[in-house]
Amino acid sequence: MSEESDFGKGLIICLVKFAEHLGEEQSLHLVATNINRYAHVMNRASDHLPEIEVPKRWKNTELEQKILELRDLSLEMGHSLFTDKKWTRRDFLKIKNLTEEICLTIDKKLGLKDADIGECG
Repeated sequence: MSEESDFGKGLIICLVKFAEHLGEEQSLHLVATNINRYAHVMNRASDHLPEIEVPKRWKNTELEQKILELRDLSLEMGHSLFTDKKWTRRDFLKIKNLTEEICLTIDKKLGLKDADIGECG
């Protein structure tokens, strides 16, 4: 039996737990102005990505590349909370869009041909 994870382990569970934090962007005005607000959200969200796993059948694919890009960019942003790096809404939206692309690709790979991101959100 494997050791229990503090922030989630796997693929879908890590993506879901990560994505739960993306809505926190709407409350960024409540965050102290002396820290980068987008890094603040990613600091919390990226905790769920170190143990993200890509199934063997998706290794060495574009999907794996996107998952690793999401993990690496989110961790970089989240761990730069008290640095001079200035993250922008554009950076945040890149991460959000990448998350949606990954989820849509997984749905399609699972055979859901009509999967769609939708207009809300």
